[in-house]
Amino acid sequence: MKTINIILSVFVVFTSCPAWAGTITAIPPGPWTPPHTWDLHRVPHDNDIVIIPSARTVLLKNTPYAKKTNTRPVLQINIYGILDFSDNGSDKLYLNEGSKIQIYLGGEIITSSGSTEVIAIYNGVADNTL
Repeated sequence: MKTINIILSVFVVFTSCPAWAGTITAIPPGPWTPPHTWDLHRVPHDNDIVIIPSARTVLLKNTPYAKKTNTRPVLQINIYGILDFSDNGSDKLYLNEGSKIQIYLGGEIITSSGSTEVIAIYNGVADNTL
């Protein structure tokens, strides 16, 4: 009986805490989608902590994740450098409920395009957009 209680306690702790898959950091300046932009040689995916270091720019071109809410990733994005939406086109970053974006001193989200760039984080009912 004690073994079952311990297992259930551990299960409750792990299911009540956010489980971040890993930390992924932009290495050279470049677009979001090619794996060579990231130190783990893959595009950020669900439950990653994404780091854009100072003196680095990551270009968001088009839409790296689908708009469908059941396929969007949950990401924590920490911006010390630049997240750039300046590509001419329909640049959108769709994220799921629980995602966080933090912009630190010296960090920026920029755009120079007149298109409808948007960051949309689903809140369980609709998108909160920026």
